[in-house]
Amino acid sequence: MMQKDALTRANIERVVAAAHADAVLTSTVVTMQMGSQQGNTRDTRGTSYYKVTGVGYVTGDLGAYGVPVAFVQLDTTKPIPQITGSVHIITKLFDVNDAKLLYTLDTETKSDDIQSSSSTIDTITGQIGDKLDRDGIIL
Repeated sequence: MMQKDALTRANIERVVAAAHADAVLTSTVVTMQMGSQQGNTRDTRGTSYYKVTGVGYVTGDLGAYGVPVAFVQLDTTKPIPQITGSVHIITKLFDVNDAKLLYTLDTETKSDDIQSSSSTIDTITGQIGDKLDRDGIIL
């Protein structure tokens, strides 16, 4: 099935027949909540650093022994926000012969640090696959 093809029963049945599948697995997002919070780990906190604005020679204690002095300005980076969220998904397995519901799985997942949508999908599909494997649904 191509991305431009409509998600219809006829198109699904065509793909199932071509793949000689014996079941159809569907997943539906029931709810999804996203938010953000200020980073609070070593990698996401704001940091302070000195930005060199010039170099020169000065007299007195700062320019002792003829060593050049760096003139600096204190700058601070902003913290990196962390994306947080929860997703609730219902997964169903149907028999292709009569479209009878064979199995239902209710999955809820939460994360305090969502890196990207693809990493979230990987996490959720991994959880669903693990549960299907533990229940003996997939081999």
